[in-house]
Amino acid sequence: MSRYRNERPNLAIRFVSERNLGRCYNSYTYEITSLSRLSAEKIRALRELGFLGGGQMFDINSSCDGKEEPAGYDMVHCVNDDGTRAVNRYTGKLYERNEVPYFVYRVTNRIDSSD
Repeated sequence: MSRYRNERPNLAIRFVSERNLGRCYNSYTYEITSLSRLSAEKIRALRELGFLGGGQMFDINSSCDGKEEPAGYDMVHCVNDDGTRAVNRYTGKLYERNEVPYFVYRVTNRIDSSD
């Protein structure tokens, strides 16, 4: 069986930066990359599960209203189960690549040193 298989994971969380805000407060920024749009509720759920740190304040710095534009597109090949490129059995040609969108969201936690 052949299918379009993206190398990018469905969801990836990457630590971006840490800043000292003074008076024992620090800021931590994360970037979430997803193959589908994420709502604010889903992003908050990731935080509640501990994937985006903790702290007193949490900000979503990206649009997540369901209307956001993709951050980019991956060109994805149609492949067989064994990973080889799939050939159209009617034309004998390789299937064309498909553009698959991905979305990027940035979030920030603010936390004091007592947490």
